Amino acid sequence: MMKTLGIVAALYCLAILCSCQKEVESHTDIPVTDTTAAGEGYMPLTAGTYWVYKDSGFSNAYDTSTVLDEDTIINTITFTKVHTVSAIGDNDAYYAIKDHKYYFSIEEDSIPVTMLVLNDTASVGSSWEYDMGAINGVPTRGTGTTVEKLATFTVQGKTYAEVIHTQYVLAFNFLGTYTDFATYDFYFAKGIGVVRSKVAISDVLGTGDGITATQELIDYSIK
Repeated sequence: MMKTLGIVAALYCLAILCSCQKEVESHTDIPVTDTTAAGEGYMPLTAGTYWVYKDSGFSNAYDTSTVLDEDTIINTITFTKVHTVSAIGDNDAYYAIKDHKYYFSIEEDSIPVTMLVLNDTASVGSSWEYDMGAINGVPTRGTGTTVEKLATFTVQGKTYAEVIHTQYVLAFNFLGTYTDFATYDFYFAKGIGVVRSKVAISDVLGTGDGITATQELIDYSIK
């Protein structure tokens, strides 16, 4: 059903369920001025950096995501290619940081599908909207929220410092009303990246195929 159950799992599911059209960027209520370097902040993107995640989607499955020395431009933002080897195959995604905003993106039929998942300067409780354009002719938006900022957070027995927990809800506009399709929770540790993620995909098609998957960091190397 999905190419991967990784941090961008529901985006892959979305790409399979829908034919993607045009993406339009729009976000509000996040005043920022500085640019975050790729090797700083909450998502190091230096070539050779890798993360290994325990994947709840499969028994004893592990996914390894490695940052490549390869960039691409999407809507004037420079994205870095990240290659993931998972239990069911390989895939590529794209991560970016600009002006303290963090993006995940995939390409399906050469069309980018992008989420704005973190602003590391946003205060707890603040939210933003990100217009993802029309997907299969249906207007789609993401709503992100900074849920909490934690001094420490423990995953798989390891404690990480300075962790930001965000939630991102993806919704389709059906007949003038937005309906939630997927809810993501991300835990970003400063200087490390995503240490835990969870995605819950709603059964919007009424097929009984709602999906929940969790990934937890078990090993990494920051270059």
